[in-house]
Amino acid sequence: MRNGGHNGRPERRGPPGARLPPAPGSASAAAFTLIEAILALAVAALLTAVIASALIGSLRAENSARLQQRAGNLLQTVQTGLWLTPEAQPALTNLPPDWDSSVANVEQGEGSNLVFWTVVNIWPLSRPSLVFSLYRQEQPLPPK
Repeated sequence: MRNGGHNGRPERRGPPGARLPPAPGSASAAAFTLIEAILALAVAALLTAVIASALIGSLRAENSARLQQRAGNLLQTVQTGLWLTPEAQPALTNLPPDWDSSVANVEQGEGSNLVFWTVVNIWPLSRPSLVFSLYRQEQPLPPK
């Protein structure tokens, strides 16, 4: 088979040890097949989706941490106001306009075990499901 290869084509020869480029139309030609291109696009899309998901998750966590920090500061201000005045409403007048609040008076127990609580709830208007509460036990009123 000096003049022909295994498929009838002439053999390609060069200097000893030299690498020759593959012949056009051979199976080892340096080109992507359609399947390889589709797989590369699928892997790129998958990586993009994973990175976007992680980025969105970290942004949500950062926003939630910022809201919790702000709520803690606001509750501390409300608690100081409650310490200075017995009424809860004046303590809530300094809330920012993007926050809302409610105050409830709660009785717990019965008879001599009756306990009175003032419950102050605050929440950001952007996330009304995120409610922060402050509970203050009140002194019972003397019996009449």
